[in-house]
Amino acid sequence: MSFVATQSLGVANAKTDKINASDSFAGDLTFHIRGTFTGTITFYAMIDPEVVDGDRVAIDVENLNDGVKATTTTVVGLFRAVAAGLHVQLEMTTYGSGTALVDVLPSVG
Repeated sequence: MSFVATQSLGVANAKTDKINASDSFAGDLTFHIRGTFTGTITFYAMIDPEVVDGDRVAIDVENLNDGVKATTTTVVGLFRAVAAGLHVQLEMTTYGSGTALVDVLPSVG
């Protein structure tokens, strides 16, 4: 399993691997999840990234394909997180097989 992301978010190769997006973005973050995989990706946000996983909470993201809001996904597509001032983290919380590719696009305003 791997994550490949723009903005040098990182690479994950198994369950519990994570990628992070910086709080330097001024608005929403749009994630494009693609590839062929079985597993669950959970979206988290935190204010202080120095506290490792200690203050993170699962956040709703909007699936731009169907308008559904949820804290996890098992499908490919476009997902928008309201993220101004937050550090956002995606974690592969369950993993079966394959590769998920993740690109991020910041929105400013």
